[in-house]
Amino acid sequence: MIGLILAAGNNTRIAEHLHYSSKVLIPIGGRSLLIRNMDLLSAYVDKYVIVVGKAEADIRTEVEQSSYSNRVMYVRQEVASGTLDAVRLAMSCVNDDVFLVLGDEFLINDRIDKMVDDFNNRDLDVIVGIIPNSDDCFVKDAYTLHYESGFVDKFVEKPKTIFNNDRGTGYYIIGKDVLKYLSDIDSKKKDIIDLFNYAIENGTRTASFQIAEEEYNINTIQQLDRAVNAFNSIID
Repeated sequence: MIGLILAAGNNTRIAEHLHYSSKVLIPIGGRSLLIRNMDLLSAYVDKYVIVVGKAEADIRTEVEQSSYSNRVMYVRQEVASGTLDAVRLAMSCVNDDVFLVLGDEFLINDRIDKMVDDFNNRDLDVIVGIIPNSDDCFVKDAYTLHYESGFVDKFVEKPKTIFNNDRGTGYYIIGKDVLKYLSDIDSKKKDIIDLFNYAIENGTRTASFQIAEEEYNINTIQQLDRAVNAFNSIID
């Protein structure tokens, strides 16, 4: 399995405010979000592919100071044009199942090991990490899932009306056969869930899994504070 980490997003006000060139370099508990996500995948992936952008030099420096430097390949995304484009760019380095991670996310009490087991034991094509029973406001800012007979039959991005409080995260395991659909999808499509919806329409088996107790997308100071407080409550 290959660990694919998307880290090409443009610098945002939170990163600039904290004097980092990328959100993935923001530390929690002394380790950057990037390295923490590499830690999560380390037992399950043979190599990492990191999609980088303007902060490439700083990201390379961060990785070179870790124990993962000899397991990493980099792909440059010149314009941050969406997660689907980032995955397309990475395909030249991918020839296996993929554990895809959005690099600016952070998990509390993760269950990565059980998610990998579920993917393997249920003969799935895609498995997506979720946080169930989420507040409506968080679901509306992310995406949710519709189910049929125990499997996902549709991903709905930023739903206007809440019909399911399973909040999708940026953690996915994708079978290599699903990636062949990338060339079939309209180039105007920008989000990775567009790939999943297309794959479902073509008969793939997709399921969800509670990946952690909580997940934080570090887009604001408030989200960072919540993540740090949650982390500190674990180690106290």
